[in-house]
Amino acid sequence: MPDGFATSDEVAASWTALRDAGVVPDSESFCDYVSADSEVVVTEQLLDDDIVRAVNDPDETSDDDSADERADTVPKASNVPTASEALDAVDVLRRYYGAHEGGEDGMNIAAAAERAIVRIRKMQQRPITDFFAATAV
Repeated sequence: MPDGFATSDEVAASWTALRDAGVVPDSESFCDYVSADSEVVVTEQLLDDDIVRAVNDPDETSDDDSADERADTVPKASNVPTASEALDAVDVLRRYYGAHEGGEDGMNIAAAAERAIVRIRKMQQRPITDFFAATAV
């Protein structure tokens, strides 16, 4: 037997010691303990219909998906506001903070947001050909 593995005598002695210490109930056997999860389903065979449904409707989540997993998904591109929508939101913030005393901090934040939106809008993705040098054949 490889080093680091307990012999059956050592396992039996350890189980008896746990039972004597009151950690394990007398009604629990070592075999029951070891095989407690032997019938747990850990994989599932998908049918063709399930695969087609998953491909055609990726937003449909199964019952075993947790809320955390759904919350961690990346928003779709259609949900990203345009630059003009973002600037409209900045205008709403300006009107709100401008109508209230002590809104200077909010006005500064709105101005910073506007500058960032304009800077992002001016950025243009370069074509992939810009990354390759022209070579003579």
